[in-house]
Amino acid sequence: MSLETDLVTYLTTHQGVAAIIATHIEPMVLTGSPPAIVYQRISTPPGLAAGYLEPRVRLSCWGLTYAAADALAAQVRSALDHYHGALGAVHALSWVDSERDDHDPETGYYRRIVEVRVFYQKTT
Repeated sequence: MSLETDLVTYLTTHQGVAAIIATHIEPMVLTGSPPAIVYQRISTPPGLAAGYLEPRVRLSCWGLTYAAADALAAQVRSALDHYHGALGAVHALSWVDSERDDHDPETGYYRRIVEVRVFYQKTT
């Protein structure tokens, strides 16, 4: 499994996130309509000591309104900020690194971009 797969599984089983999006999480590009989360790994610095990694993942929380995007982002924050536990087959630590707002004038959709760092030991 990959970090992204494990992260998707974790988010779709998190009660607060799943209550809003069910299982509507997509890689890279929003192809449906909100509410949804679009994920993208935006950086992975070289491995740390003992095979540990600390990638940064962007989670775009899409909503039909600003309030809806904000509510989804709040649930993502609740799930991942200062999380310490199982993430798939690995033990992980995660925290919110930054957030910002965006609006797509073409679709009228709103999003809150939540960037998360995940610290875990790579498995072979």
